[in-house]
This record gives sequence, C-alpha cells and structure tokens, in this order.
Amino acid sequence: MGNQPVNFVLLFEVKRYVIHEYSVKEIQAQLEAKGESSRLDKPVPSDHHRRLRPFSRNHHHANADGNTVNSRLMRAAILYACPDLDLSSFKELSAESTIISGLEKDLLKYDEIHIPKHYKFGLLTIQNDQTTEESWFSNTGLSDNLQDFINIMGTKVELKGYSGYAAGLDTKTGESGDYAYVSKWKDSDIMFHVASIMPSRANDKQQVSRKKHIGNDIVCIIFIEGNEVFNPKAIRSQFLHVYIVVRPEMVDEKRQWRVEVIRHKNVRLFGPALPCPPLFHNDSDLKEYLMLKCKQNTIVRQHRLMFTYFY
Repeated sequence: MGNQPVNFVLLFEVKRYVIHEYSVKEIQAQLEAKGESSRLDKPVPSDHHRRLRPFSRNHHHANADGNTVNSRLMRAAILYACPDLDLSSFKELSAESTIISGLEKDLLKYDEIHIPKHYKFGLLTIQNDQTTEESWFSNTGLSDNLQDFINIMGTKVELKGYSGYAAGLDTKTGESGDYAYVSKWKDSDIMFHVASIMPSRANDKQQVSRKKHIGNDIVCIIFIEGNEVFNPKAIRSQFLHVYIVVRPEMVDEKRQWRVEVIRHKNVRLFGPALPCPPLFHNDSDLKEYLMLKCKQNTIVRQHRLMFTYFY
C-alpha cells in the first residue's frame, strides 16, 4: 500500500464499487470498536490448506494467524460494499493458483476498467431569508466570501473556445455564460457548475438553464451567506444525493470555514471524516478535504444502481 491512498475496485454481478482507502479503514475501525474484528480474519486453515502457498508473499506483514494487512483491508472493503456478507468461507488464492486456473486473465481485465478522470460539482449559494430552490437558483454574482472560496477551489477560465473538460457547459455561443471555474486535482479535471455566474432568465422563475446543470450533478456544494439553514428537501432532483454545506465564519477576527455533509438516506457513510469541530482554518486543508470528499462520493455513486427514493 505504501503511503499513498488507494481505491479498492470490487465487482459483484452488475454492480461495481470503487472504495477509497479512507472508507475501508473507517469500516475496519468500526468493526474493531464493536469487537467484531474477527470478521476480517481468515478462517483457521485445515492441515491440507496449511500446505498451500499463502495469498501474500509479505510474510513479515502477517500476524500469527496468517492475516496480512492487505488481506484485512480487502475484507474490510468487501464488507463496506456488502455489510451482511459472511466471509468465513471465503478463500484467498495465491498468484500461482490464479495462473494455473486461468483466472489471471480475467483479473487483468479489471485493470482496463475505466475510473473517471473528469468530475463535475455544483455550487449553489443561499442568502438570508431564502428557503426555496427558486430563490437559490436566482442568486446572481459573487460576494467577497464566495469569490474567495471559489478562488481556493478553482481557476477562472473563459468558456468561449475552452478546449478542456466543460461538463456540458456551452463553449461556443455563450449560452452558459462568459466564464467558469475549473480545477486540476490528482490528475483529474474538475468543472464547477456555479449557478450564480450562469446567465439568469428574468421570466424564468425556476432558472431551468441553471438547474439543468446542477440538478444533474451528483454532489453540490452549498455556500451559505448568512444564518439560513439549508434544507435538502427543498431541491427537486433525481441525481443530487450529497450536499456539502460551507459557511464562512469569523473567529478572533480570522475567517474560518465551517463544513457540514448532508447525504441521501441511501448513501452510506464515506470518508474522509470531518474534523471535530468541523472548522477549517487553512485554505489548502479546506480544498484538499472538499476535493477528496466530492471525488470519492462521485466515484462510488457513478458505479452503483441509481437510487429511486427521496430524503
């Protein structure tokens, strides 16, 4: 594993799960806290199986029962995807066994499975006394705090003639506005659908031209400019299922960022976890957390069956 976070790619029938190492380790910690860490252990082998080659050659990472770090992490990843699965009868194959059985060719095909390199996140602002999605989607312009926040997260680009990942925004006629904000994160291209800088239609109460982009995103950042409380039930969308609420606060004359994560009831808890208290003093830490949180949830959700329930 090294020091770099990894994704666990699991395939079960028609479902595909891409699970970040943060989430896997959280499951592992939860099981240990509940006294259920034995679910991550391999069953005690019989005399016949003791003679077979182990799954991992890194014997120095194995404990007395032959459980390696990688083995326990992989079992935690499986339980993240299928929490009720009984792993006591599972067997781990050696590299030699996979070659002899012909399974190696099938496993190598997994390396060809596409993990997205492009991501799109919505960004919606809420001001005081605004409680409806119509009012939220009608906000126009960038306040000082919002401008600072979006500068932390991305870079301003002119849309007309833009050749990078546009996430559905028009780059020819100006229909989606004059500019947008993009970012590059860990070799991934990210486009922010910022509602307040998209063209506003005076005779369109629902601002369909804005909502058609953000309403089809999976993750939306909600930027609170005041004391209003965000209610996810106010937004009608079949795709949005995670909202990351960001609120600037002044503490000892220094600005900090308070973050809250609201997820659809069918979305499992996923990492990275928020600090306690959920305040970010450093802009770089804020960006790293939000990028990881948005990207991790998008990867996992894009490869699961579409949910049909509401909050």
